[in-house]
Amino acid sequence: MEAWGSWAQDAKDGHVYECLAGFGHGPLDHPSGRYMGDTTSIYVLEVYELYMHTGNKTWVSETWPAVKKAIDWCISNANAPAPNATEPYGLPQKITTTYDHFGFERHQAVTYNAHIYLTALNAAKVLATTASDEASLAEIEKAFELTQKSIVDERLWNDTAKFFRCHTKDGTEGDNQIFTDSLYGQMLSHHHFGGNFTLAPEYLKSHLAYEWERNADTYGMRVLNDPVQEDSVWMNGPPTWTYLNLALGTPDEAAWEPLKRMSENFRMRLRDMWNLRALTHTDGSVAPAETKRPIELGAPREQGHCRGALLSRSVFAV
Repeated sequence: MEAWGSWAQDAKDGHVYECLAGFGHGPLDHPSGRYMGDTTSIYVLEVYELYMHTGNKTWVSETWPAVKKAIDWCISNANAPAPNATEPYGLPQKITTTYDHFGFERHQAVTYNAHIYLTALNAAKVLATTASDEASLAEIEKAFELTQKSIVDERLWNDTAKFFRCHTKDGTEGDNQIFTDSLYGQMLSHHHFGGNFTLAPEYLKSHLAYEWERNADTYGMRVLNDPVQEDSVWMNGPPTWTYLNLALGTPDEAAWEPLKRMSENFRMRLRDMWNLRALTHTDGSVAPAETKRPIELGAPREQGHCRGALLSRSVFAV
């Protein structure tokens, strides 16, 4: 927290750097990286989380200038008018994410970023109140209301099939792409804010059902569909889906199914319960499949990420 709020925060615009070292294993203590939709916002949320664990108001007041710069950058990015427009846009714009294989930064807005941003704004409200910054609190509340409305308008919400598009429309075949882990920010909201979501549960239930309908795979959940953009299962999606369905009251057997499929693949087929892979191949049932070789289906596709293993444990809190 101290690093992100000081030398690892851009002194000019306030965004928090992706890495605490040179990107690509460069020197330590030389921050670098990309503008991310889940770095600066998560910094704000983690300051809030630490405050909830410690109750240290003095530390919050001392840290607030850095947090204020961070949330101001988030709001400035989201509220800048889109091309050929004059009104505040209301959603995080043109920034990448941890899911960096898919060119999300090319789209005006991405659902995954928007839900995380909403939860970060809620955290910033609490921190601004604790720091007695009433002016900032008013701006944060205004931004929250705008984004809460924007996230369910036609830019991201498909009102016909009742799900959140992966990203805003751009006139391509991916205009109604469905992304597993779209609602990661809602899991963060439920976990950190007393079981509350930033949107009505009906939106979440409908989206999650569609997400499973389109992305279900023998080994968990396909990361993207309609169209498939990569033949892979990413570790973060199934535990998020399971957590949210348990929180929303889905019967246990149905709620656990995606995480069960993924974890049993690691436990019984791959027999690797620690160095879990961030990505595995799918079952190859949806084109374009990268492999049809049985030995490679559900097998590791990319390097291990221990963060994914930790996220799988998050469901135990529900």
